[in-house]
Amino acid sequence: GPNAINPWNTTLIDLESDEKNEVNCDYKHVDIDYLKLFDLQIVAGTWFSEANYLGGVQRVMITEMVIEKLGWESPEAAIGRRVSVNGSNNEAIVIGVLADFHSDNLRSEIRPSVFEGDYEGYNQGFIKVKDGFYTEAVAHLDEVATRMNTDFVPDYTVFNDEIAIDYSVDQTLFNFINFAAIIAIAIGCLGLYSLIAFVVQQKTKELGIRKVVGANTNNLVVMLSSHYVWLILLATVIAVPFGYYGTQQWLESFAYHVEVNPMIFVISFLLTIAISFVSIFYRALKAATANPIKALRYE
Repeated sequence: GPNAINPWNTTLIDLESDEKNEVNCDYKHVDIDYLKLFDLQIVAGTWFSEANYLGGVQRVMITEMVIEKLGWESPEAAIGRRVSVNGSNNEAIVIGVLADFHSDNLRSEIRPSVFEGDYEGYNQGFIKVKDGFYTEAVAHLDEVATRMNTDFVPDYTVFNDEIAIDYSVDQTLFNFINFAAIIAIAIGCLGLYSLIAFVVQQKTKELGIRKVVGANTNNLVVMLSSHYVWLILLATVIAVPFGYYGTQQWLESFAYHVEVNPMIFVISFLLTIAISFVSIFYRALKAATANPIKALRYE
């Protein structure tokens, strides 16, 4: 959601309550295009108009959580409410309520926010740039900044990069887990293939006899493969508690998160069975379709 490189906060005071109730809020000093840029949702009231920026009584927007913290009845009841922001003795009027949104990374709880709009005090701005036009956009902004104030040097930060920094540790962890999982699967498949090759060698005569007495290819493939299903199931039972605990610990680092669905482990087991079966199917099929006469002669 809308963020800031150097976020501000303030105290919003309810001037109409006897106790002068107050709530600490994220403070956002915005222009008239902020709502459209970040696609925020208006719950009640209206966004700032051009007239709001021409002086007079200060008007503010708030988020739903401000209403919750101050115990107001509803978003509609908040419209026209007199408040004080930034420790100012001058009152402001609430003109609208926005739906709550994340103003920090997803490990943090959603905080109440208050918005003011006028032509003073801006120290940063957000600009949407189409893919492939970043260089041209920066060049244009540099030209405008130099023309307006020769002493001002713009400093740019790509918002996507700023967000990515918040999750860089998670990304590194995911990359490591994926790499380790691929290596483990590869080693496991090689081990299974080697094991079934060994078993086939030990059961060469048995397979020949079974074919002679009427066992078909499907029966022999199932016979050779079924034993490994129980081994994989045992491995899954051992691994699931560790997987569940690790996943749950990671999820709990976020303020809002889903619960671990048991179906994930069922799907993982079935996927492991499928991968394992692929690794042993060729060797099992080759043994099951071999000439039984050669098998019976095997020493």
